[in-house]
Amino acid sequence: MQTQASSLQQLVPKGIKCVVSKRISKVGKPILYMTRDNPVEQTDSGWTFLSGEELDFDEQFMENGANFQMYELNTVANVDPSVVPLLNTIPGAAFERDTSASPWRQVTDIPPEGPVEDPYLYHPPANNQAA
Repeated sequence: MQTQASSLQQLVPKGIKCVVSKRISKVGKPILYMTRDNPVEQTDSGWTFLSGEELDFDEQFMENGANFQMYELNTVANVDPSVVPLLNTIPGAAFERDTSASPWRQVTDIPPEGPVEDPYLYHPPANNQAA
């Protein structure tokens, strides 16, 4: 997944991270599957982007962190702007498509892992420090 930093548009807030399969970032496959878990920290979007092939591999592939990389969510949004309208979907959501030109459809047969919390992406925690 190659992009020139100078050519990136600011499509989502800076500093928000996501997980990208190396099938996308190294092999060059398109994003055909995206799922959102609960963010674990303020800079975590909870989003994971897959080529879809990973779902056909054995469970060990998905559990091996070496098969994934952290990226700025804005980089992914610039590489594939079709994901942007879906980014504010609550944790537990998953979307798939057949090709990079196909429309996204929501996957409804995957239950969320754990309780669904408010996403950090567009609703950061309030600053409770006294002025």
